[in-house]
Amino acid sequence: MRFDVLAAKLSSARVAIASAEADLEVAIGEIRTAPRSEKIRISDSLEAAFDELRRAKTELARIESVIAEEMA
Repeated sequence: MRFDVLAAKLSSARVAIASAEADLEVAIGEIRTAPRSEKIRISDSLEAAFDELRRAKTELARIESVIAEEMA
């Protein structure tokens, strides 16, 4: 696969991840104000999902950096 095509796909993935992060931020904020009995089990799942999105975003940034070095 050509680097420019791969870079475009990675860029698109980063946008999707950023959007998902924003959605999770909102959901976590709503959970923080929910009654304790409702938020404990959901909050843990959302926090884990948010952490995974951040790891994926970091990995995408690393891959984009490698691609940029190869294209230079």
